[in-house]
Order: sequence, then C-alpha cells, then structure tokens
Amino acid sequence: MENLHMMRGEVARRYEALGLPSWPDPQAHRERRGEEYSTVTEPQRYRIVPARARLWADVLQEAGATVFEENIREIRPEGWPSDARPRPVDRVLRIDPPAGRSGAVPMWVLEMDGPVPAVALSAGEVESLYALHPDCGCDACDAGSEDLLLAIDEAVQRLVGPRVILRGRTAEHGPWRHRYFVDGRADSSGEVPGDYWALYWACAEIVSGGAPVLPAGVDVEVISGWFVDGR
Repeated sequence: MENLHMMRGEVARRYEALGLPSWPDPQAHRERRGEEYSTVTEPQRYRIVPARARLWADVLQEAGATVFEENIREIRPEGWPSDARPRPVDRVLRIDPPAGRSGAVPMWVLEMDGPVPAVALSAGEVESLYALHPDCGCDACDAGSEDLLLAIDEAVQRLVGPRVILRGRTAEHGPWRHRYFVDGRADSSGEVPGDYWALYWACAEIVSGGAPVLPAGVDVEVISGWFVDGR
C-alpha cells in the first residue's frame, strides 16, 4: 500500500475500532469564556492523539518503513534559545523511510504523557519540530476531537511527502528557515529576507523542477517523498 490516501483510510478504520473518546467543537457556536483558559476538562481524553500517531506508525511500517523506539528523554527544538530548558518527552519512535527512497528523511513521533497527553512530530532531525498536538490542552483552545485527528493525519502526510527547505542567515536577525510542502502549505521561522511570497513561489518552482533565483547565501534542501504518489 503506497498510496497515502489509502493509508489514511486504513488508519481511520483501525482508529474507529479502538472506541476512543470523541467530542464536538465546544467553541463552534459560542464565545470563549475567560475561565476556560485555565481549565482542562478530562485531560486524559487527549490520549486519542498518541493513539492516532501510533496507528500511523503501524501502517507506515506495513508499507515498508522501519519503526523503532529511541532512548531520547528530552529535546531542544531547532530555533529555541540556547539557554532554554530542553523539553522532556516520555517515548520517541523513529520511523525511517522505505528502503531505496533516495532523498527521503526519517520522521519522529515524540510522546508526552501529561498532564495532557500530547504528540510532537519532527522530520530530518529529531530537533526539527514540525507540529505539536494538542499545542494547548485548555478548554478555550479545544476545537474538538475531529480537529485533532485531522491535524495528526495532515502532519504525517506532509512529513512523508516531498518538500523544500530554505535556510539562511541575516546580519540583523540571525538564522531563518522556510519550509514548503507539496500540498502548498508553508511555514517560516526567524526573519526571512525580503518578500515571504517570493520565497514561497521559489519553493513551488523548485518542487516542479525549476531553478529560481534565490537570495545570496541561501541553502536549499530538496526532500523526496516516501511513496509513489507523494501525497
């Protein structure tokens, strides 16, 4: 099974059989209340997030990836200040691409038990953090269970798909990074030079095989997808 759309369907099918909690978006038809920013209703219901990520690991392994647990108990994400305390983690799964996928890079699933269960996803290097879900477990930030599951699915699909990463440094603001994913999503860290959208469209051109003009001193990393359909 090398089609990510089919894999996503298989993950959803297996997840449904687990009988885990589900809940609607509590903010859908009302304003957030101030006290909700300091309360967490049923924090353990967020265990749905590591459960979903683990199912992705299983399905990716069946598609040819290699999965093993690494003995990592804390990380300092890329871009954090050097004096910031590392972030503790409870379990770390490394997922390597199927053999023969030239230019593809590994992905990591970092599980944190609490007080609110959460999962971080990184790729390339374990410190290269892409997503943290939930990023906040308070009631005010709760958008419902479906939103969390969608976020995990989309993050995994992006991290096993093709992308372009630009890196550089400006004299005034220091290091920066711009990432472009094949589904058109992009993000940046640091102060990118010049026009953000110029970098965005340059990355899109690179993905299509082009060679756009980039600012001086920019390093370009082109990462291959794990699977044939690339999505």
